[in-house]
Parts: sequence; structure tokens; C-alpha cells
Amino acid sequence: MWVDQNKDHFTFGAMKVKGTNKQIIMSTSRTAKNGTLFFSEVDDGKLVKSYEVQQGQRVKSDWNFEYVNLGDSFQINAPRNQVLNNLFNNIEVQPDDGSSSFSYVGRLISKQNKQEIHFVDAKTGKDLLYPIRQEGMDGQIFEVNPKLPVINGKVLLDRDKAPQSGRLSPFKNIGDIWKISFGDGTQVTWKLLDHSGRMEGTVTNNGRYIGTYTLEANTNKAIPKGDGRYINLINPFIPSSDVIYRYDDVGRLIPVDKNGKPMPGVDPVPYPNDPDNPFTVGEPTILNIPGFKPIDKDGKPLTPGTPYPIDKNNPGVDTEVTYIPDVPDKQTETPSTPVDKETGKEISHTGIEFPKFPKFPKFPKFPGKPGDKLTIDPKEMPEIPGYNKTSKPIEVTIPEAGKSIEIPYTSKDKKPEPEVEIPGKTG
Repeated sequence: MWVDQNKDHFTFGAMKVKGTNKQIIMSTSRTAKNGTLFFSEVDDGKLVKSYEVQQGQRVKSDWNFEYVNLGDSFQINAPRNQVLNNLFNNIEVQPDDGSSSFSYVGRLISKQNKQEIHFVDAKTGKDLLYPIRQEGMDGQIFEVNPKLPVINGKVLLDRDKAPQSGRLSPFKNIGDIWKISFGDGTQVTWKLLDHSGRMEGTVTNNGRYIGTYTLEANTNKAIPKGDGRYINLINPFIPSSDVIYRYDDVGRLIPVDKNGKPMPGVDPVPYPNDPDNPFTVGEPTILNIPGFKPIDKDGKPLTPGTPYPIDKNNPGVDTEVTYIPDVPDKQTETPSTPVDKETGKEISHTGIEFPKFPKFPKFPKFPGKPGDKLTIDPKEMPEIPGYNKTSKPIEVTIPEAGKSIEIPYTSKDKKPEPEVEIPGKTG
């Protein structure tokens, strides 16, 4: 399709004369606010002639088309036996009954407009940040690929909206009204019914009501005016150009008791934002709750202050972590018993009094858990008649429950083993 070569002009419409290579290109000034239109007649891709049409002006072309600038809209009056195709939506402009005499309303005239990018709360629809605004012309193609912001406590939902493209549109609010006037007293009042582009068009002619018609987006309908001519009613809808990025709350790590109920008085931990990616989150930190300890799904203990793994494919979904009472292991005391170092048998010590060791009226008990290692000072070991105790501290391991700690003694009847000095190697 040929476009207006003037860089200050914006091409917003194009018609093709059916059965020929002729095109009619509609353009307007990008900056001027006087509503001037330009109709360029192009044949086989080459400009034949361009017509400048001011507001309220009618201009007859060399091709016998009449171009009418009605301010907010324009009209093309076609000669008999000429059928036009709208190149923007491929709608053929002719009456339903095949009559060759008609009037054509192209569309609303393209005006300066603003396109906005909104960052909103997915639940309330309210803006979380100031919108980004850019200006252009109605119908102008735009593409937005902003650096999507990371918003604290929020995660971005719309991955498929980065980047986005479309056309600037004046049609944004349901119920809004647009009026298009013909030069012969005919007027169409358009009302936007929904965001799919369904619009209601009410047609009058010199104040006389003709009818109200509902058209889907990109459709048209030939309406008889009662004078042998037709209005080709074309839905002028352009999809809304505003881009909305929705943010939802990040998920939270929720401490719960063994019954799955939230721990009273404990605030959940929001997932931390990824500072470089608004679509993802980091791993939350496991809370330290005095008197309780966290466990995983298998009942294994977790360490407070360390990250807790979450499902990062669902950054807005809460995760529960279970806490159970932190009951310290009960301190038990394990009894001890003397054994003959040589035979490993228990030394009978029933009825033996230990007057020198009032702390141990009998062989002592040692606090600790099975597996704990203890060092026993020989000074605290009672004397047993007929036996010698070791002269050096001994290290023992507390045995499993039900067993005693064995403390070795050497029989006095046994001769002490001679100390043998092992000479070092020479040479």
C-alpha cells in the first residue's frame, strides 16, 4: 500500500477502486490542529494527484470522487459503478442490494492521541506506579517494550505482554459517544458497547430517525437513506491501545503448627523480590520462633535463618512450614560399675563403704546421652580393696540405655607390666 511521502503527514486510511490498481490514500497532519485532510489518488503505486481538504470543505477529484472534510469525520462520495475496498480491514464498500449509488463514510478522522502503559494491582485494578505516556495519532502503529519495574512485595503476572504492539485508539471507555456527520444532513452517533469492539450506530437524516444498528468490530452494513442512496455504515472501532501490566502480591512463608493452623502472633514471611526480574521471587528465610523448631515435610529439622525452598513457578502462592515444640532432650544419668581390666568382669563391690569419697556413697552416675564422651579423673574413682585404679584420666563413652559405664581397675595380685623403652633407630 502506498503511504503519504510527507513525513509530517500520518496515513490513516486507504481505499482501493475495485477492478483497478487505483487507490485513495487518506492522511492528516501529525502536528496541526486545524483538521486538514489529504486525499491522494494513486495508480499502480504512483501518485497521480493529492488533494488538500480543509474542515467543512468539499473537493471534486479528477477521478470524479468527492472528498468531504466534516471535522471529526470525512466522507467520500463515489461515482456510479465504482466499488471501493477498505485496505485496512478488507471491507468492500457497496450496498447489500448491489446498488451502485451510495455515499461512503470512511471513518473518524485520525487525531492526536495518547497511549498509556499502566502498572496495576491485579485485585483492585488501581495503578501502583504513575503510567508511562506517549503521544501519536489515532490508528498509528505503536510498540511498547518498557523496562518492567520490580515493585516491592509484588510479582508481575503478564509475561505475554512484553513487548506489545497495536494501534493508537480513541475507543477506550464503554458508553462513550462519537458523532460522524455527512455533508447532506445525515449523522451517525456511535456508542461503544464493550471492549470487543461491538458498537451501536444511530442514524438520522436532517433530524429524522432512520434506525439504530449494532455492528461487531470490522463489519459494515448498507443503510438506505430513503432517497435512493445508501450510507455504508462501517464500525470505526480500533482496539484500545492502552497497555496494562498486572501485578499480584508475592506469596508468603506461613509458619503453622502440627495441625496446619497458623502460629498465633507470628507474621508470615513474604517472598523476597528478585531485584533484576519482576516475574520471579527469591527464597524466604525460615523464622526463629522461641520455644519451637521448624521441620520439613519428612519431619527432619530445619535451621532457622536459612532459605526455604518454594515453587518458583507459582511466585504468588503461599507455602507452609511446620513448627513443633522444641522440648530439650531429657538429661539422664548412667550408672557406672568397676570391671577387672584383665578379665572384663564386674568387680563385686556390694557393701563396700567409701568414707574417703562422700560424694559417691556408691559408684557414681554420670549425666549425658548415649554416645556422649566423658573424661573421668582417677581422683574421683573410689578405692576398691585388692584393686588399683588408673593413675591417668580415662575417656569413656556413655553406652545405650540400660547399660552401665565400665570403669577399669587392675588386680593387685597381678604384677605390673614392665615399662619397655623402645630404642630409636640409628644409622
